[in-house]
Amino acid sequence: MECTGGADAVVAKARTYAEAGDLRFAAILLNHVVFADASHRAARAEPAGVYRRLGHGAENGPWRNFHLMGAKELEEGAGTLALDSASPEMAMALTVEQLIDSLAVRVDGPRAWDMELVIDPVVTDGSATAPVRHRLTLHNGALTPRTAGPGAGSWAPAGLPLTLSKPQPLSVLAGEGPAGIEQTVTRPSSVSSSPYSRNRTGRSRS
Repeated sequence: MECTGGADAVVAKARTYAEAGDLRFAAILLNHVVFADASHRAARAEPAGVYRRLGHGAENGPWRNFHLMGAKELEEGAGTLALDSASPEMAMALTVEQLIDSLAVRVDGPRAWDMELVIDPVVTDGSATAPVRHRLTLHNGALTPRTAGPGAGSWAPAGLPLTLSKPQPLSVLAGEGPAGIEQTVTRPSSVSSSPYSRNRTGRSRS
């Protein structure tokens, strides 16, 4: 922002491009201001108007939705989507991997940057097939999933082993808590060797 004269100067320049019909470049400029200073009122109001104009002029349905939703979130804030964990159709339609992916994208990377966490959820689906073991590793603000394969026997012990049925991750994602999920945890004798969740200064957060 300093190199371009500050936030107010960029907003004024973006307004000029928007008035000239170059909405996409105006949106790019305004995005930089919003990410640099989210509290800048003009920087939030201007792109909302630009996105709305882009949405009204878009012939492609998905892009129209993207632009109009972007305008709505800038003006009203991002909403939340409630999951109906009681729906058996929802539980059957999603694979365990998809549920884990939906959990991974919800991680707040900057807030979780200093956290170290290893979770081994064993998911049962009620059938005669063997339960599937997964490993979720939180490191550097990212949650990385793996599915147990031939080399899983060499995995180090997880900080939090879990046993749960397929619908239970939906309940967790819906904010209903971990009711009914079995937790098998054996605490080590020293904090220094603990595989539990901790920050990088060594303080346990389990």
